[in-house]
Amino acid sequence: MSRIDYYESDGPDTSGLWFASMRKGMRGARGQAALRELEAALLALPERRLIEDEMCDGEGVCAAGALLLKRATDRGEDRKAALDRIAGTWGDLDAGIAYRPLAKELGIGATLAWAIMEVNDEDCGGMEPEDRYAAVLDWVRRNIAA
Repeated sequence: MSRIDYYESDGPDTSGLWFASMRKGMRGARGQAALRELEAALLALPERRLIEDEMCDGEGVCAAGALLLKRATDRGEDRKAALDRIAGTWGDLDAGIAYRPLAKELGIGATLAWAIMEVNDEDCGGMEPEDRYAAVLDWVRRNIAA
């Protein structure tokens, strides 16, 4: 089951506004800083692989989990303790709203948090963990302004 739910509403289609907000957030200074930090977090992983549909399974992480892990270890937290904490903190979130508390935790826009989860779980869904890592890293690099 994906962490990101799609649902239809009876109201007007606002998906265009959502994606415009996401693109604007990714191009802004805060979004660019977050993407550069995410690139560094991915490159810092000792294993070049990303898991799907959860933040952390106690050993591996998704793209957003990589960012949480890097911040924790940069603060001096032991890697194993950080993995356990991330798995415990983020493991039971409702799939459809996980991006909102993640955005708050990371200090990034909600649409950027959603985009990171989207590329990891949906765009790269079903890929082998090593292929997902390469595809997510490529996506991050394509979205960092030159």
